[in-house]
Amino acid sequence: MKSNKNLRSILNLLAEESKEDTPTEEELIDWFRENPNPGDADLHKWAEGNDWNVHKVESMVYKIVTDHIKMHIDKEDEED
Repeated sequence: MKSNKNLRSILNLLAEESKEDTPTEEELIDWFRENPNPGDADLHKWAEGNDWNVHKVESMVYKIVTDHIKMHIDKEDEED
């Protein structure tokens, strides 16, 4: 009996560790498509509602925005 309880505890811990704490980039972009110009509280509510780490989700947003800006800068450089 005790070994089954320990095994269940270990499996629960592994499941928690493997749980994603951020959306996929595609999920994040889709959310922005469905929610244009959201406020910070909207993003937090969405992230928290999905049990995602709000700070990591915000970091993903910054990365996507930065990549988008770099893409435009690179395109402008090619045109010069």
